[in-house]
Amino acid sequence: MLGVNGISMSGIAEILLSRGVRVSGSDLTSSNRTDRLKGLGAVIYETNSAANIHAGDPPDALVYTGAAGAGNPERIRAAELGITCIDRAELLGAIMAEHKQSIGIAGTHGKTTTSCMTTAILLAAGSDPTVNIGGEFGLIGGTSRIGGRDMFLAEACEYLDSFLKLRPSIAVITNVEYDHTDYFRDIDHLRGSFARYAGQAGGAVVINTDDENSRIIAKVAAGHSAAVKCAPATVNSAAINFAATTNHPTRSAGPIKYVTFGANSPDADFVAADIRYDGAYNAVFTLKSNAHGRSIDIQLRVPGIYNVYNALAAASAAVTAGCPFEAVAEGLAMYQGLQKRFEFKGEIDGYTIVDDYAHHPTAVRLALGAARKYAGGGRVLCVFHPHTYTRTRAFLQDFSEAFTAADRVLLADIFPAREKDPGDISSAMLADGINKAGGDAAYFAGGFPEIADWIRRHAAPGDLVLTMGAGHSSDVADILLSTPPRHSEPQA
Repeated sequence: MLGVNGISMSGIAEILLSRGVRVSGSDLTSSNRTDRLKGLGAVIYETNSAANIHAGDPPDALVYTGAAGAGNPERIRAAELGITCIDRAELLGAIMAEHKQSIGIAGTHGKTTTSCMTTAILLAAGSDPTVNIGGEFGLIGGTSRIGGRDMFLAEACEYLDSFLKLRPSIAVITNVEYDHTDYFRDIDHLRGSFARYAGQAGGAVVINTDDENSRIIAKVAAGHSAAVKCAPATVNSAAINFAATTNHPTRSAGPIKYVTFGANSPDADFVAADIRYDGAYNAVFTLKSNAHGRSIDIQLRVPGIYNVYNALAAASAAVTAGCPFEAVAEGLAMYQGLQKRFEFKGEIDGYTIVDDYAHHPTAVRLALGAARKYAGGGRVLCVFHPHTYTRTRAFLQDFSEAFTAADRVLLADIFPAREKDPGDISSAMLADGINKAGGDAAYFAGGFPEIADWIRRHAAPGDLVLTMGAGHSSDVADILLSTPPRHSEPQA
């Protein structure tokens, strides 16, 4: 498992271990996930080295993530030894195909939250799903859940068209917006990939009918399903006890069924009506099922209109999969959030710290909207770790305008992830753009320690510090919460 510390990879490794497969893996980083895998018997290397592939006892297959290119020394060594090399999504597709029914949850925003909410509903309904998601979810104790072979739920990522290697019985699309600009040429390229994903579903596609791109995708996939289907994924994985698949076992011979949800579409199959918020800005609404002629009151334990849509997608998927309608309210009440999704980190010196994964302009706007409500009369101090040079460059103006909703934006250097610095975009440029758009931003060359020091000196009681991004902005929360309170120090 090359990149075994990855959110999805670590979960897949755990599934393999539960089936008696011998697993080794390597990664340049470690975490509680790799510690857990070690405890389950996996051998973990903290370097990428050809020496990890032992010629005397070679693995039967090497699985790699998108970040591990063909020049990776372990991939080169595996090829020299004739070892089968497959990417993460291909293996995930093979695992999915071994289950009687499966749910794949895709979309630009909300995939992980919707996956967790759907899992909670399935559990409330008495199902025993096997799960692989892109976040640490307390209800299942991590990123995966080992269940039976009747139901498999997986997050379906669109990056590099990975989700085209999955064949879910039920394909969910939460929403679609242009992103991953280092791979998708434009919105048409992205929509085409989602249409192919929808067109190869096993029997049902769940879409957000309030989302224009999702409506376009459904129309294309429904009208041209024969044209958009891909050749089924195959995996030469006999040695790891997964039969190569030539077709998804639950692929229907008839037309795909489309299930719709929305808050502004009263004729959708599942509708959120009478949306309101409690004192903690948690959403409350009435879920109406036009398909079943029923309604039920829903009390979420997370804030924001975006979570109403996530809940709608989860309810639509779960009921389509056969869950009782009554289980929806119970399951959604069980969901109390997950790491980096408007996650409460703590309070110190009278101000609150919340961490969020938002790294796209639309997600930034939504998270800041929730933060503004949550803060009440206090200021919103936003720490942002821009994620990838290509995304920051492509959405520079959108980011600049989105961040005007914060009282102060504190920027660290761009998190490169898989990219190299092209030299034509920087956090300093983003700070300048935010200020020109009417916001208040500053770039901190000293990184998170310098940002934490600024917050410690300037945050006032009642303020909300929102650490944001897919990188390491939460480090600021860790620094602040590990620092002794100011006590009687003067407020700046």
